[in-house]
Amino acid sequence: MVNSMASLLDYKGNETILVVDDEMMIRNFLSCLLEDLGYNVMTAEDGDEAVDKFYQHKDSINAVVMDVMMPNKDGVTAYWDMLDMKSDANILLMSGFDNSVFPHKFTRIPIIPKPFSSEEIVKKIRASLDKAS
Repeated sequence: MVNSMASLLDYKGNETILVVDDEMMIRNFLSCLLEDLGYNVMTAEDGDEAVDKFYQHKDSINAVVMDVMMPNKDGVTAYWDMLDMKSDANILLMSGFDNSVFPHKFTRIPIIPKPFSSEEIVKKIRASLDKAS
Protein backbone atom coordinates (compact mmCIF):
# COMPACT_ATOMS: atom_id res chain seq x y z
CA MET A 1 0.00 0.00 0.00
CA VAL A 2 2.87 2.40 0.75
CA ASN A 3 4.33 1.92 -2.73
CA SER A 4 0.93 2.57 -4.30
CA MET A 5 0.46 5.85 -2.39
CA ALA A 6 4.04 6.89 -3.17
CA SER A 7 3.35 6.47 -6.89
CA LEU A 8 0.09 8.41 -6.56
CA LEU A 9 2.01 11.33 -5.06
CA ASP A 10 3.70 11.73 -8.45
CA TYR A 11 0.36 13.09 -9.68
CA LYS A 12 -0.36 15.66 -6.96
CA GLY A 13 -1.49 19.17 -7.78
CA ASN A 14 -3.36 22.20 -6.54
CA GLU A 15 -5.76 22.84 -9.41
CA THR A 16 -9.55 22.90 -9.10
CA ILE A 17 -11.41 19.90 -10.50
CA LEU A 18 -15.15 19.50 -10.93
CA VAL A 19 -16.12 15.85 -10.37
CA VAL A 20 -19.50 14.89 -11.83
CA ASP A 21 -21.15 11.51 -11.32
CA ASP A 22 -24.65 10.47 -10.30
CA GLU A 23 -23.20 7.65 -8.20
CA MET A 24 -22.36 9.07 -4.79
CA MET A 25 -19.76 6.36 -4.14
CA ILE A 26 -17.76 7.29 -7.24
CA ARG A 27 -18.11 11.03 -6.53
CA ASN A 28 -16.88 10.53 -2.96
CA PHE A 29 -14.06 8.21 -4.03
CA LEU A 30 -12.74 10.67 -6.61
CA SER A 31 -13.19 13.66 -4.31
CA CYS A 32 -11.26 12.05 -1.46
CA LEU A 33 -8.55 10.74 -3.78
CA LEU A 34 -8.01 14.11 -5.44
CA GLU A 35 -8.22 16.11 -2.20
CA ASP A 36 -5.61 13.79 -0.64
CA LEU A 37 -3.33 14.73 -3.55
CA GLY A 38 -3.83 18.45 -2.94
CA TYR A 39 -6.48 19.29 -5.52
CA ASN A 40 -9.46 21.53 -4.81
CA VAL A 41 -12.59 19.57 -5.64
CA MET A 42 -16.10 20.64 -6.49
CA THR A 43 -18.81 18.05 -7.11
CA ALA A 44 -22.07 17.72 -9.01
CA GLU A 45 -24.45 14.79 -9.25
CA ASP A 46 -25.80 15.30 -12.76
CA GLY A 47 -25.19 17.23 -15.94
CA ASP A 48 -27.57 20.07 -15.06
CA GLU A 49 -25.81 20.78 -11.76
CA ALA A 50 -22.42 20.42 -13.47
CA VAL A 51 -23.26 22.98 -16.16
CA ASP A 52 -24.57 25.39 -13.50
CA LYS A 53 -21.41 25.05 -11.41
CA PHE A 54 -19.21 25.32 -14.48
CA TYR A 55 -21.02 28.50 -15.52
CA GLN A 56 -20.49 30.03 -12.07
CA HIS A 57 -16.85 28.97 -11.73
CA LYS A 58 -15.56 28.44 -15.30
CA ASP A 59 -12.58 30.73 -14.77
CA SER A 60 -11.37 28.81 -11.71
CA ILE A 61 -12.14 25.21 -12.80
CA ASN A 62 -9.04 23.66 -14.35
CA ALA A 63 -10.62 20.33 -15.29
CA VAL A 64 -13.94 18.51 -15.30
CA VAL A 65 -14.13 14.74 -14.80
CA MET A 66 -17.66 13.65 -15.70
CA ASP A 67 -19.67 10.48 -16.15
CA VAL A 68 -21.39 9.97 -19.52
CA MET A 69 -24.63 8.37 -18.34
CA MET A 70 -26.51 10.50 -15.80
CA PRO A 71 -30.11 11.55 -15.18
CA ASN A 72 -31.47 15.00 -16.16
CA LYS A 73 -28.59 15.88 -18.49
CA ASP A 74 -26.08 13.30 -19.69
CA GLY A 75 -22.34 13.93 -19.71
CA VAL A 76 -22.02 14.34 -23.48
CA THR A 77 -24.69 17.07 -23.58
CA ALA A 78 -23.09 18.78 -20.56
CA TYR A 79 -19.69 18.46 -22.31
CA TRP A 80 -20.94 20.44 -25.32
CA ASP A 81 -22.70 23.00 -23.08
CA MET A 82 -19.45 23.62 -21.21
CA LEU A 83 -17.46 23.94 -24.44
CA ASP A 84 -20.00 26.52 -25.63
CA MET A 85 -19.21 28.55 -22.49
CA LYS A 86 -15.45 28.06 -22.65
CA SER A 87 -14.04 26.63 -25.85
CA ASP A 88 -10.79 25.46 -24.23
CA ALA A 89 -12.48 23.74 -21.26
CA ASN A 90 -10.52 20.71 -20.06
CA ILE A 91 -13.15 17.96 -19.83
CA LEU A 92 -12.64 14.22 -19.39
CA LEU A 93 -15.59 11.86 -19.62
CA MET A 94 -15.90 8.53 -17.79
CA SER A 95 -18.00 5.62 -18.98
CA GLY A 96 -18.65 2.02 -18.10
CA PHE A 97 -19.62 1.45 -21.74
CA ASP A 98 -17.20 0.32 -24.42
CA ASN A 99 -16.19 3.23 -26.68
CA SER A 100 -17.70 1.38 -29.66
CA VAL A 101 -21.22 2.27 -28.44
CA PHE A 102 -20.59 5.97 -29.04
CA PRO A 103 -21.36 7.52 -32.41
CA HIS A 104 -18.32 8.22 -34.59
CA LYS A 105 -18.56 11.98 -33.98
CA PHE A 106 -17.72 11.38 -30.30
CA THR A 107 -14.42 9.61 -30.96
CA ARG A 108 -12.44 12.82 -30.33
CA ILE A 109 -13.94 13.19 -26.84
CA PRO A 110 -11.54 11.82 -24.21
CA ILE A 111 -13.33 8.93 -22.47
CA ILE A 112 -11.87 7.15 -19.46
CA PRO A 113 -13.22 3.60 -19.23
CA LYS A 114 -14.72 2.44 -15.93
CA PRO A 115 -13.67 0.69 -13.82
CA PHE A 116 -10.31 2.36 -13.30
CA SER A 117 -7.65 2.22 -10.63
CA SER A 118 -6.70 5.20 -8.47
CA GLU A 119 -3.43 5.51 -10.32
CA GLU A 120 -5.05 5.29 -13.77
CA ILE A 121 -7.51 8.10 -13.09
CA VAL A 122 -5.09 10.49 -11.39
CA LYS A 123 -2.50 9.86 -14.09
CA LYS A 124 -5.02 10.78 -16.82
CA ILE A 125 -6.24 13.84 -14.91
CA ARG A 126 -2.67 15.04 -14.28
CA ALA A 127 -1.73 14.49 -17.95
CA SER A 128 -4.80 16.42 -19.06
CA LEU A 129 -3.97 19.31 -16.69
CA ASP A 130 -0.34 19.40 -17.84
CA LYS A 131 -1.39 19.36 -21.51
CA ALA A 132 -3.83 22.23 -20.95
CA SER A 133 -1.27 24.51 -19.28
